[in-house]
Amino acid sequence: MARTAKGPARRALDEVVGGENADGFLRSARRWIVGAGVWVWSEVKGFAITHPEVAIPAVYGFVKACGRTVDSGQTGLRFTLGRVSKQLDPGFHFLIPFVQRARIVPTRSRTLELEDQRIVTKEGLVFVVQANVVWRIVDIEKALIEIDDLVQGMRQLLAISVQQVLSGVAREDLRDGERLDRQLEERMEGPLEVWGVTVERAGFQSIAPSKRTIRVTQQKKRVDARRDAYGALLELGLESAAGTGLVGTRHVPRRRALRAARRDRAARRRQRLTIQRRRVWNDREAYYSKDERKARKKAEKEAQRKAWLTGETVSVSELD
Repeated sequence: MARTAKGPARRALDEVVGGENADGFLRSARRWIVGAGVWVWSEVKGFAITHPEVAIPAVYGFVKACGRTVDSGQTGLRFTLGRVSKQLDPGFHFLIPFVQRARIVPTRSRTLELEDQRIVTKEGLVFVVQANVVWRIVDIEKALIEIDDLVQGMRQLLAISVQQVLSGVAREDLRDGERLDRQLEERMEGPLEVWGVTVERAGFQSIAPSKRTIRVTQQKKRVDARRDAYGALLELGLESAAGTGLVGTRHVPRRRALRAARRDRAARRRQRLTIQRRRVWNDREAYYSKDERKARKKAEKEAQRKAWLTGETVSVSELD
């Protein structure tokens, strides 16, 4: 007997479970799904015809629950009982509930930005570095299986690669941006290939000296400029002390001992005031007993209330 051509639904179902090459369990699951669908349709056919506004959303939700949609620019990987079974291209793919599941990841080019990194050059200077990498997944099976969190692993790998490329580099070599970008890209290509990722571009956005590095590197130029200015003032006939005052430091020099003495005097003054406040409060609390303090507090509140009503002022000494 000749075999008839398969319809769209049957072909889609065969594609889910592997068609003729499916094992016995998947074949049984396919027959069970078909039988369950025929039974449900026979039971609710009349209701679905008379109430299409309820049947159509129900069918749509059932189909949506039994499949996943892969958008353009994405690729999916289907797992059957925990094992990889097929790579899913863009489109809708049926899945057997509780047996198959799909994981979808973007396969288009993406950019990963790295937070500011501090590196030390050969001269001991500190620089702040910003870097990024443009990457794309080429092997979805490696990207989902070989590493648990791909983005987090790439971020850590980029930070390590930046430290390896720039640590111990001379300050003059930091100006060769093309060479540094090429070295960073070569450092990342090997490990990312194991994860099924290709590097399209990697490089440094900025390599800027820290504030302390700027002060250190500009100190020599400042000293030379002040020396030239001081020599020019002396040639004009200005006295040495006046010239030194004009080209001297921006801040008035102060001795450390003088500043420390002022801080100690201020601290002792605050301590004396605190001790005096505590003594006054303790004497006031010790003068009255507990009941007297309650009565005095009640009288103070009553006097304040009367004073507020009459507009007069009452001092605490009038209550004694």
